[in-house]
Amino acid sequence: MERRRWLSVDWEDYRTKFTGRFDGAGHTITGLYIRRNANTLGLFGYANGARIENLSLVDAYVEGNYGVGGIVGSMLGGSIQNVWNTGEVRGTYPVGGIVGTAKEAAVIQNVCNTGTITGNEYVGGIVGDIVNSTLQNAWNTGAVTGNQKSGGIVGEAN
Repeated sequence: MERRRWLSVDWEDYRTKFTGRFDGAGHTITGLYIRRNANTLGLFGYANGARIENLSLVDAYVEGNYGVGGIVGSMLGGSIQNVWNTGEVRGTYPVGGIVGTAKEAAVIQNVCNTGTITGNEYVGGIVGDIVNSTLQNAWNTGAVTGNQKSGGIVGEAN
């Protein structure tokens, strides 16, 4: 399996956040490869009020600094549902198999991670850091490695 380089949707541009709806219709993205010395990385870098659903990442590799997730690096409001990640996610903090950081009434439900998640602080199998948001029906069987505030599902919740 050859991995293909990819730029996150709305990568590191806070002025043009993804605000729409993405329905993967049950499809799988295989071999996604993102490795940058940058922030807010994932399939979608920065999502604001977006709805992302019904997709899987298989054999993905996502690596960055702050706000790194398999599906979304940084999420403000909106929802993610029915998504799956089996790839590897690495970053400094916060780092999550599905979302790096989720804030402002974001809703994350029916999600799963089986990939390896590695970071320094705020590292979670599903979400690295979740603030004033909802997480339901989430499971993780992947390895999670972090130095501080790390957990199988969530690194830190407020």
